[in-house]
Amino acid sequence: MTRAPDLEMAVTVFYSDVFNQPPTVEQARSILAQYNRESVLLVLGKLSAALQLWFRPDYAKDNGLAFDVLKNAASAVRQTLPGKPRRQFFTRLGVLATARLALSACNDAHAARIDQPMQAAQVLACCLMMNELAASSAPLGGSADLLVHQLPNHNAVPHYDLRADLIRSLEIFERNQELLGKRAGLVDLEQQFKRATGLTPRQFVELCLVLGVPYRAITAASLVTDDPAFYVDKARFSNMKVTEDTLVAFFGTIARTAQQLADFLPTQGPRPLADTTVFQTWPVIRAAAPEERYYCLDVAGLMDKTGRGLYWTLFAAADGATKAKLGGTYGLAFEAYLHGRARAADFAADRYVATPVFHNGDEVCDAIFVDSSCLVFCEYKSSVLRADAKLSGQLERLAPEIDRKFVTGDDDGRKGIAQLSQTIGRLLRGEQIAGLPNRKWTMVLPVMICVEQAMLCPGMSGYLNDRFDRAPLKAMSSVKIGPLTLIDVEHF
Repeated sequence: MTRAPDLEMAVTVFYSDVFNQPPTVEQARSILAQYNRESVLLVLGKLSAALQLWFRPDYAKDNGLAFDVLKNAASAVRQTLPGKPRRQFFTRLGVLATARLALSACNDAHAARIDQPMQAAQVLACCLMMNELAASSAPLGGSADLLVHQLPNHNAVPHYDLRADLIRSLEIFERNQELLGKRAGLVDLEQQFKRATGLTPRQFVELCLVLGVPYRAITAASLVTDDPAFYVDKARFSNMKVTEDTLVAFFGTIARTAQQLADFLPTQGPRPLADTTVFQTWPVIRAAAPEERYYCLDVAGLMDKTGRGLYWTLFAAADGATKAKLGGTYGLAFEAYLHGRARAADFAADRYVATPVFHNGDEVCDAIFVDSSCLVFCEYKSSVLRADAKLSGQLERLAPEIDRKFVTGDDDGRKGIAQLSQTIGRLLRGEQIAGLPNRKWTMVLPVMICVEQAMLCPGMSGYLNDRFDRAPLKAMSSVKIGPLTLIDVEHF
């Protein structure tokens, strides 16, 4: 796997930076309403692919496009800031939030199609509006404010390498059967995926990758000329051993028409502008008749389908009874996967304790690493935050969701910080943990390994450590208690 890129800082350009006036949702809606819905989505799909928003943005190309179509764009780039960070005009969040707004705003079937550069420029200006309107405007006063402010854009940043996510997700689905006989109430992830979608997880992943190939290679695209090469149809898969029924099932799972997306949106209820999960579910658009052809609006969303999005594809397609069991099943499968990774790294039995318990049988945490006189208490967290909470821009909506899944727990019991705090306390009071060597401990380091990308957002570590009161634990013993460390599963 390629290493993570060096830390790269950039400043998102707002509409007000270029046009010297604040944007409004009503203004953006009015601009988009002039045009045919499918035409707007096609412009945004081409923009996203041409600027490589599925991976790492091309700043030179981004800035060059902005200079060509937006008056005063150059003045926004000339503003100097410490460190001279780059400017990005067209973000994935801005593009997808504009597309989401277009679903409801562009409701005139006879509206004009976009075939002139100035028309496309108006849509691009709406992307800058969404950069500004989808972000929190509250002042930054601490880690919690930083977290709320950063989450929308952090959530929209795609992975730098999809391969590890793909391999991990397939392994979790395909090896899930090994757990079924060990605990009641679990579901077979692989079989349920096939039952719900008509495809095996591996077939689904392969078809997503084939569909994404032409878009991953795009380096330029006309926003106003109808380019047939931007579309795909079933002939794209002619070199694969795949049946017509399989392709029907695949496109039925991953694609919707613009009208179907517009009809779906009201069923979600009120959602923040930054909540673009409709395109996470269906990143591919089926073009209007007469031909059956498709295009990818969001390549990053399509690639995410091959990894952690595999779970959400199953969740969206499953029946109610299966959905009720999926969270618990996936959590245990994720934990088993990480135990397997630790064993594959040849940790000795007395250096890695999987699912440790106190001598009375109470659970300690998900795993403990032993490093000389230091213990690393690990919680393996497959929980994810609700999109309408994490993207709301409101701490009063976000905080209860974080607390329930990562801090205090819910009716099912303690979770996250509360679990770690209680079990560390029991260790410090002298309770023995089965499987640990008998020695004097000098340090305990609490760690959460998370699937949820939001847990690595700037501000999240500070927020959670504000909720992790180490003072009572430090008062109990001379053993040092480290701050909570958050690790994403890719770096585990």
